[in-house]
Amino acid sequence: MHVWRLLVPGDLNQRATSILERDIFNAEFEAEWKTHLEMLADEELYAMDPKVAFCGLFDRVERVTRAFDEEIARRRSKSKSPWFS
Repeated sequence: MHVWRLLVPGDLNQRATSILERDIFNAEFEAEWKTHLEMLADEELYAMDPKVAFCGLFDRVERVTRAFDEEIARRRSKSKSPWFS
């Protein structure tokens, strides 16, 4: 196991974290999940629904997308307000 330290400008922190998660940790998670699925009996595998097994993950994606969309809408409406002209 290696420990890496990556320094990025503060405004790129979220982007760097997301790229590392996608390119490194998600691939590892996928491999572990594949191994888990291979060990299931046919009945267990066919009864499984990834959207149920990972409902927390799907919910998180929906929530951050909604929060982002709401913030974009808020800023757009704010810029149209006569108070911010």
